Amino acid sequence: MAAFVLKPGARRVLYSCVEGPSPWECPEMKTVTETKFKKNRLAFTLIDAVVGMGVLGIVMISLFGSFTFGFSVVKLSRDELRATQLLQEKMETIRLYNWNQINQPNFVKRNFEAPLGTNGPVYFSGKVTILDNTSPKFPITQSYGNNMRLVNVSLEWTNNNVRRTRETSTFVSRYGLQNYVY
Repeated sequence: MAAFVLKPGARRVLYSCVEGPSPWECPEMKTVTETKFKKNRLAFTLIDAVVGMGVLGIVMISLFGSFTFGFSVVKLSRDELRATQLLQEKMETIRLYNWNQINQPNFVKRNFEAPLGTNGPVYFSGKVTILDNTSPKFPITQSYGNNMRLVNVSLEWTNNNVRRTRETSTFVSRYGLQNYVY
């Protein structure tokens, strides 16, 4: 029976027992040098290097893909926030108009454009629609409908070649809050 035994006091020198019931009682031992086992461990093989480069490539592609996705999400959320700001700004402006100004045909600007920041090219295009009770899309059919107007503000822009839209609506009444603004 052959077994490998580490000689006490020596490092990595292996002995092989050719005969005998146990390695310590072996009458004849052969010395197996460490160089036999060390040859395969001196450097990486070509397969190790190729597999390592493949794993590194997959990790780098995933990392760059996640950066690209993260930047596009940040850009989309920035656009959404700016669109919400523009819609709220338009609604706050309309809230300050009195009844005669709302009903005057050219007083409220129907189409508007806005940049992404404070300056720059046009990025958002918007439309203000004011409906009265004669319109078929006006939702109120009660008698007080002639004292109300439906104001709809819509906004459009393009983000990553995808057309985006946001819209908000409110009612303005003849005897509403605008009468109490000084």
